[in-house]
Amino acid sequence: MERTVIYCSRSLWSRWPGLARHWHRRYPRLFDADDLRLTESQPKNHFKEWLAAIHVFRRDGAYSLIEKYNVKRAHPRKRPIFERLVSARQRSVLDAICSHVQPPDLFVFRPGSTVFWFAEVKGEGEPTSDKQIASHRLIERRLGVPVELIEVRLGRRPLPNRRVKLAAGRLQGRIAVVRQHSSLEGLINGAPGRAGRRSLSAIR
Repeated sequence: MERTVIYCSRSLWSRWPGLARHWHRRYPRLFDADDLRLTESQPKNHFKEWLAAIHVFRRDGAYSLIEKYNVKRAHPRKRPIFERLVSARQRSVLDAICSHVQPPDLFVFRPGSTVFWFAEVKGEGEPTSDKQIASHRLIERRLGVPVELIEVRLGRRPLPNRRVKLAAGRLQGRIAVVRQHSSLEGLINGAPGRAGRRSLSAIR
């Protein structure tokens, strides 16, 4: 399982959940009205998942479905997308693997293609349970797609950007080289592309 570390400031996190409305307007293909509703009903949750989804979008140009994507009738928009990309056999395998554990937080896919993978999002120091680790390994082995572990940390990145190989590149028959450590302070503005190229700056 590949691991990515992303950073954000305390001031950015402190703007949650109000920040969700801004991100919802800025990234309508990532977050729908139901995602926004959940941030209002569960204001202490979802920040890390939204931030990770934006990071993956900026890094890979890929969209993410956040949570409950595999539950029928839970989210009318998400389920058809999930079923279009994941075959009935693959869905059955995933349901069996995740019968006693939640599936990864993000279902990630490239628009206009059949490429997809998963991502599990954790806060700094937040453990990944043995059941989660086992399920992620089974997903990688039986579905043949990566499960990326994305850790969200507070503060500035302690090291310069390092280029690492990410498993997502294997889906295209090659290893994609992307930046592991990136600042997310500039993620509200700009088109998809490499994160972390600009210096840290406060979001206004």
